Amino acid sequence: MAAFRPGLPMSDSRATAVVGDRIGGNSAVGLIRACLAEDPADRPRLDEVAEGFGRPGALRLPADVARTLAAYRAQLRDFLAGAGNAADLTVPFRPGRRNWSAGVGEWPHSVVATGEGDVVAADGSGTVRWLDGATGQETARRTGFTAPVRLCADGDVLLVCDSGDRLESWSTREHRMWWAAPPGSLSRARVVLRGQSVFLGDAGGLLHHFDAVTRCLWWQTGPLADTSGAPAVPVAAGARHVYLSAARGREILAVDDEGGALSWRAPARLPAPVLAPPLPLEEHLVVADGDGTLRCLAAADGSTVWEDRLGAPVVAPPVRVADTVITGDAAGTVHCHGATTGEPRWRVRHGRREEFFTLCTDGAAVYAGGWNGRLHLLDAADGASLQSFDLGGQVLATVCAPGGRSVHAASSGGTLHALPSAAVPGTAAGPPSGGDGGPGGGGVAVTR
Repeated sequence: MAAFRPGLPMSDSRATAVVGDRIGGNSAVGLIRACLAEDPADRPRLDEVAEGFGRPGALRLPADVARTLAAYRAQLRDFLAGAGNAADLTVPFRPGRRNWSAGVGEWPHSVVATGEGDVVAADGSGTVRWLDGATGQETARRTGFTAPVRLCADGDVLLVCDSGDRLESWSTREHRMWWAAPPGSLSRARVVLRGQSVFLGDAGGLLHHFDAVTRCLWWQTGPLADTSGAPAVPVAAGARHVYLSAARGREILAVDDEGGALSWRAPARLPAPVLAPPLPLEEHLVVADGDGTLRCLAAADGSTVWEDRLGAPVVAPPVRVADTVITGDAAGTVHCHGATTGEPRWRVRHGRREEFFTLCTDGAAVYAGGWNGRLHLLDAADGASLQSFDLGGQVLATVCAPGGRSVHAASSGGTLHALPSAAVPGTAAGPPSGGDGGPGGGGVAVTR
């Protein structure tokens, strides 16, 4: 075959003949050759080059190649472990063209991403920072909050709630504050956000449902309490129900979203307290308790649909991917179950040194982090290891940007890291608290 020489004219077709092929089809050389065509009219346009090489982001390998590499990686890890070398094949996180790291204060314990491309982080000093999700550049900062600070974002709403009776509602689109609750007016309140609806439980056990923008009150319940009289607190909001925790996490109550009436004849009683917010689905509620049991309750009446013993406590909220529920436990194991039947799909162990604090998903991969400072990227379909990054400190919080653009992880060293999502743009699943394959969303609790 004759050597290729720059400037050699293309045969008789325009560059679009090769632009349509992908790198996976071994046509990268053809696309580069088209860019070197002697006649400018034969060279591909910029948008054609972008289409040929694909959008910037994580390397997209063919599915069979990714599975083969994951299998080799697992075999190598097993071999090293058998030889007394516990290397986990983790690589240090390095900022680059698609990755960035930014300082966000000491002990950044809460992170959210907005639909407008911002990332908001709260640190242990009570400082809340807004950053550009694409570059990591800080764009705004507010101080004076009492740590720990809890953040919650959904749609155009951002709630900032601290431990000193301070609650603010912000527009993520206009970057302005809608309102702030007067200091001292929300003692020991617990807040759940779902869309533009706020569900606030007060110290007297009353649950208030109001608009996040206008503060218009839609309804208010009477006192909701456990048998000892302690107030129940909201922990999650599904498509048609709001769920509350009572009896120090050993009871779950449900009220109707329309008017606040109790939906279950009796609370669902659990043998161990719930340490993480449950996952609301369209027709179910998935609950993981401190004894390591994963349960699925019927949203209609609170009855148990299925349960499985995981073997270790769960402190990170479960996430949903398609028709499955994925859970990370305190023994370093990630479990995947069918959402409606509880059938185990896969399970991956990461060793005794790992303890998962946080879990998120973009619909294609699961991102799990915790005690040993590793951010594990797992294929959501089969649990295969895609990558593992050392973030230099315990992984305290993770979040996937809406639309599956990027993933953000905060480490105890005071750094927020960003990396491209593994999901193909435009195909990422919605928030992990969505329904059983249908419409509806779930709320995330904000604790004061």
